[in-house]
Amino acid sequence: MNTSSDAAAVGQLADDLQARAAWALADLVSRGPHSLSWSVPQERPGTLTGVRDTGEIAERVDVVDAWADLLGVTAEWRTLPDRGGEYVAEVEHLGARVSVRAWLPDSPGEVELDDRP
Repeated sequence: MNTSSDAAAVGQLADDLQARAAWALADLVSRGPHSLSWSVPQERPGTLTGVRDTGEIAERVDVVDAWADLLGVTAEWRTLPDRGGEYVAEVEHLGARVSVRAWLPDSPGEVELDDRP
């Protein structure tokens, strides 16, 4: 077993996955409905994460829902152990795992309609 060639292959795969995530980001930003804070984390190659962590709670729900529509998925609620949770839309897009998320203090069903802009 040649560990240097194995390491090189793993490095090349990580670079390829990062390139896919960057390509997916360019595509999504060009047609996305709302601005998000995007990251392509080195520790999770091939993953693209968009976060909406500003604005009113109802606005955050609307933003994730708009991205979910664009991505062709339904957003889901994931309870966090400490408090609140994340409202998340995830899909494979152009070879990258794309996740759009927003932290909320309560599930989206608990957001009052009167709070919506």
